[in-house]
Amino acid sequence: MDVQTELTRFDPETPLEEALTPPASWYQSRVFSGLERETVFRRHPLMAARDDQLETTGSWVSMELAEESWLVTRDMKGKLHGLANSCRHHGSRLCEGEGVGEAIVCPYHGWTYGLDGALAAAPGAGAIKGLGGPDCRLPDFPVEEWGRLLLLHPSAGSPLDPGLKAMETILKESGWQDAKWVARRRYPMDCDWKVFVENYLDGGYHVSRVHPGLAGGLELPEYATTWEEEWVLQTCPESFPAMESPGEVRYLWMHPNLMVNFQWPWVDVNFVIPTGPGRCEVVFDWWVEASRAGDTRFVESCLAASDRVQAEDASICSRVQKGMRSASYEQGRYSPAREGGMRHFHRLLMEDFRSSASA
Repeated sequence: MDVQTELTRFDPETPLEEALTPPASWYQSRVFSGLERETVFRRHPLMAARDDQLETTGSWVSMELAEESWLVTRDMKGKLHGLANSCRHHGSRLCEGEGVGEAIVCPYHGWTYGLDGALAAAPGAGAIKGLGGPDCRLPDFPVEEWGRLLLLHPSAGSPLDPGLKAMETILKESGWQDAKWVARRRYPMDCDWKVFVENYLDGGYHVSRVHPGLAGGLELPEYATTWEEEWVLQTCPESFPAMESPGEVRYLWMHPNLMVNFQWPWVDVNFVIPTGPGRCEVVFDWWVEASRAGDTRFVESCLAASDRVQAEDASICSRVQKGMRSASYEQGRYSPAREGGMRHFHRLLMEDFRSSASA
């Protein structure tokens, strides 16, 4: 398969009414999976941690995507750092999960780093020239707080799309800042990560057929989608809004793989991690309005309802992935009335690929 040929099969300039979606090769090829790892997931900020995971000094959280791994730490002075998660000695993975401590110690030979990434000790190593130099320090990466999240940029770019500052009003109205985190769950998916994102960005097109329970609470004819720069916002009035609700659900997607859903008294965040060609894992975090967090029955019933929605999405996304493997499928078409946000996602992907080719 020639990558350049497969790229040119998608034309981001064709009018939406005539446009074809990216070809099936984008969704099931190891070549494209590797291309995305080197381009898409290096050019944009990635979900690294929740703010509650790094509340205390000395705390750290590891994050992984494909074969890459990073650490986010809060040092003993309270400053945040984004660091590579590979020892500078022989490359061992330093940490997994999350924890609290005054230093990061390699499990292989005991090389010890401060929470700012500086090498503090290399026991038994002898007289290494330049031990305090940059080649012995953990590489660092920009980290920024947004809402209740910490975003890490895996290159030297800015962690946050400036356009997302416009979302501050939504963040305040959502009550997210005062909500309490209640759960995290992981959902393995038998589909490419882009299939999951596309399902999210179809302008509510699939909701009435795939999610009948969810559809009953939404005024789907009034579903609206807007997009700019590196985000897409979908809104829909609620049929029976809760007290203090803004009266609508708001679904915000940030390129490439982060989704934040505002539906009072809930906010949930999902980020999708590619795990190989045609496979991914979706990680969900839920927050609830603080006064409801202690109501176990309410929280469990809401989580069960969310589980049903994820099971429905997993089923339909798996069917899409299977259909794409058919020799009879090459490229699809867009619904002009609904899928402008999905087309925006595809254009952003093409920008990433082109940027890499030009570099």
